[in-house]
Amino acid sequence: GINAEYGEIYIKKKQRKERKEKKMSQTQKLLFQNRVKFLNLILVEILIFTAIILMIIWLLNFEGFKGDQPDFPFCWHATFMTICFILLLNQAILVYRVTTFERTTKKIIHLSLQLCGLVCFLFGLASAYIFHDKLDIPHFQSLHSWFGLFIAFIFICLQVVFGFLIFCQAFNARIISSLIHIHRFLGLTLYISGLINSMLGIFTNMEAQTNLSDSVRIFGNLLALIFCSTGVGTLYFMYSFPEAVLTEGRLLDAIIASQPRSYSSLRE
Repeated sequence: GINAEYGEIYIKKKQRKERKEKKMSQTQKLLFQNRVKFLNLILVEILIFTAIILMIIWLLNFEGFKGDQPDFPFCWHATFMTICFILLLNQAILVYRVTTFERTTKKIIHLSLQLCGLVCFLFGLASAYIFHDKLDIPHFQSLHSWFGLFIAFIFICLQVVFGFLIFCQAFNARIISSLIHIHRFLGLTLYISGLINSMLGIFTNMEAQTNLSDSVRIFGNLLALIFCSTGVGTLYFMYSFPEAVLTEGRLLDAIIASQPRSYSSLRE
């Protein structure tokens, strides 16, 4: 009887130890995944600012986007569109995955970045139209320009409207939930379309100029590849890590809070 009792106690202690080790391994796994999130985020941000720096170098030192009209160079179009799609819309997408603010604060930051992106987008459209008008170049003849009109329709007519309806909670919860799904889909469609059209704009501009050197064409191809890599990194981050990135301390607190009291010693 005594041996059987000690045997049961031993088995229970062993089971508790195994459960604790299992919980610890889960914690270490979550911490590793969270570190991977941070590394992925850092890579995406490096690609974003690399793209912006390369665009500045392209505009200032190469003839890739220089026009024949000194009082209104075509580079303003490329500048505003790069800031819009590569920087602002990208950060607006990532704000829900990166920050740990309250949801209302995230929505305000997201909306602010989207509105700034919309302003840059409109300035970019206007600069292209003015430049074409000054040089008597026909409007909306290329695939790049038609794609731009498609993006403008999504951005102005759909995305902004849905965004304001969601932000203002204009309908009941079921309709708002449906609008959120549409808003997310349109947002990613807008972002991907903007990146594709930016690369298409680079190629269209290079093909229109027959006197470009090989170094300029190589630089333009490199710039387009950086744009593409930025989009791939952002989409991978979005779909691989659907929850917000947490600091290790907050992650441990969240894990411990969801466990029984017997595992509270994990924090120590």
